Amino acid sequence: MKNTVSIINQFIGANNQSQFVIPTYQRNYVWDNKQVVQLLKDIESQFINENKNNIMHYIGTIVTIETKKKGFFSEKTIIDGQQRLTTIFLILYAIKYICNESDNPDLKNTAEIITSSYLENKIYNTEELDEKYKFRLKPLVSDDDVFEKIANGKIGEYKDEYKDSKVYKAFVTIKKTVSKWLETYTVSQIINAMDKLRFMWLELDQESNPQQVFESINSTGLPLTQADLIRNYILMNKPNDIQTSYYNEYWVPIESEYVKTDKLAEFFRFYISSKVGFTISQKEVYDEFKKIYNDLLADESEIDALKEIKNFAKYYKFITREYVDKSKDEDCSIEYALRDYRNIESNMPHIVLLGAFNLFYNDLIDQQDMVNTINLLTSYIIRRNLCGLDTKSISGTFGSVLDKTLKEFNRKKESFYNSLVRVLVFSTKQLSQYMPTDNNVNDEFLNSNLFSRGLLRFALEKIENFNNRVPLPYNELSIEHVMPQTSTDYWKKQIKNVSDYDQIVNHIGNLTLVSVKDNSTMKNHDFESKKESLAKTKHIKLNEEILQSKIWNEEKINNRSKELASVFNEIFKYPDLSAFDEEINSFDLLNDNAALFSSLSPIKLSINSHDIEVSSWTDVFKYVMKDIYDLNIEVFKEKIGTLFDKFNYDNNPISESKDDLRRPYEITNGLYVELNNNTSSKIKLIRRLAEEFNYKVNVIIYVDNKIEIDNVEESE
Repeated sequence: MKNTVSIINQFIGANNQSQFVIPTYQRNYVWDNKQVVQLLKDIESQFINENKNNIMHYIGTIVTIETKKKGFFSEKTIIDGQQRLTTIFLILYAIKYICNESDNPDLKNTAEIITSSYLENKIYNTEELDEKYKFRLKPLVSDDDVFEKIANGKIGEYKDEYKDSKVYKAFVTIKKTVSKWLETYTVSQIINAMDKLRFMWLELDQESNPQQVFESINSTGLPLTQADLIRNYILMNKPNDIQTSYYNEYWVPIESEYVKTDKLAEFFRFYISSKVGFTISQKEVYDEFKKIYNDLLADESEIDALKEIKNFAKYYKFITREYVDKSKDEDCSIEYALRDYRNIESNMPHIVLLGAFNLFYNDLIDQQDMVNTINLLTSYIIRRNLCGLDTKSISGTFGSVLDKTLKEFNRKKESFYNSLVRVLVFSTKQLSQYMPTDNNVNDEFLNSNLFSRGLLRFALEKIENFNNRVPLPYNELSIEHVMPQTSTDYWKKQIKNVSDYDQIVNHIGNLTLVSVKDNSTMKNHDFESKKESLAKTKHIKLNEEILQSKIWNEEKINNRSKELASVFNEIFKYPDLSAFDEEINSFDLLNDNAALFSSLSPIKLSINSHDIEVSSWTDVFKYVMKDIYDLNIEVFKEKIGTLFDKFNYDNNPISESKDDLRRPYEITNGLYVELNNNTSSKIKLIRRLAEEFNYKVNVIIYVDNKIEIDNVEESE
């Protein structure tokens, strides 16, 4: 049923044996003062149209579905429009409060009329219904207690407790405005003005899918976040008692205890990315969540699925805020590692840590493995930052990094840390995502402007507190240039080539830490004057060498840069790759980055654990192409003729005539494939056909690290 109705008499007043329920899957009351004031202005504009019944003001849509029916009583669940409807009820309660606070008996009588006509049901105390159906509007979201105090006339007793509640703030604003209205207008005039507000009321029948309707509504209210949509998806289409149970048991801890409300979308993005094996974008969160949630429900109960999400939310809290679990981290080594990780201010590696924590809490990896994993991610990020490497090239990689690491972890039965080193460090040595080595760091510290690097301060603080029994508090320190940024005649003489001055003063060897109050006294003075200021900071280890120096010039800066690089490399270690250099590596032919292995000599092919000795990429190509063909012969033949138009091939690499090909290989009787292509082209063709023919086969290629081949056509 769809009707345009007035908010007061045709909707609230006409449903005097109904309760409107705002279910737990709806978001809390989120209207700020701006939205509340705008609705009040809409009502106020109707005062001048009091005698013009044909002038109405439309305020959007309200969607309901009947979820309970007992006799004459009806429970209607609000699918959309709860922000507007809650605000209208707050206006009615404000009128009631003001009338009850008056000494005028007529106004007190008006308060009773407002209550019986719009705010409360008269039939709640019948044998069929209990007192929980007393109020015409019943929010089941977390603002329920604030609204309930207002409905029961007790909000004044709790005004300090609820001062930060948006419901309470809206009520205070509304009450002040209504009080001003009543200086000019009667209650009846205010109700009549409110009744000129019209909306589209869509009442769904029992066969309707509220979730689909909810998603399709283009509301005039505040846009829903991805987290709002996820909550609705989990809780909608369930009886209100189950909704309330799931909401309190799972959603409330997720949103209130583990993940801050403004971080919910980020948490779900990282949780989903950890499940699907790639990093999804923020706009994909809701659609991807529906897929993985349905997959979870196919394998386990909904309660188990919700428990998993709740656990991952707990891991997110550990990663981003504080980790306190003496049963798993008695010496706090995990928390100490996480404190450094939080200081790198990079959130995308959270995806990997969520996966690691899940293994840790399922007793699949131990505490030291967890610590090593956290430290590796911290070192990876800070090394890249101080070496000036672009973060964009890695921000979207951590979903696949976790996926590949888990595959290595399960296949090799080694530590998670070792698998992560193999995927994140060893396999990316020649790629843009590489982790800078000690030599890279040494070169960068000696030759580059590090003052502009975002994690410099944290690096200096870690160097200062390295092996320091009494670590200094970070917030009391700031970065200072020993040789000042602004050159003077005195300082120019300390540089071999004056044109290099601006570069050299920003080398890390010229930077130190001082207390905030001492920073302003150093200025552009000569070295002896600078030392007088630094003498106040003898307790800072970074300043010891500077204070012991008689001069401060380019040579001193370079020597100190080398020393700081050495300490940095000791703190933020580059992993030992010697074990990986010696082993024969294996790769997923269909999924791993082909640049990692296409230049190496293949020695073995494994198709669904069936091992085949090979000596060239041509051998690999022949075996895999034959396997794809054998998987579904009829479909392969049917589609192969037109398939390559889709890929814009100049010459089809597969043909029923060997004369069409320069170097044909017969897959089967009367069907040939081109071998006159380089390795990259062969791998690309395999992957395109695998996707086209839904070739979901585990294809592992083993390569010899010591034998590199050119990425060109191979001879037979």
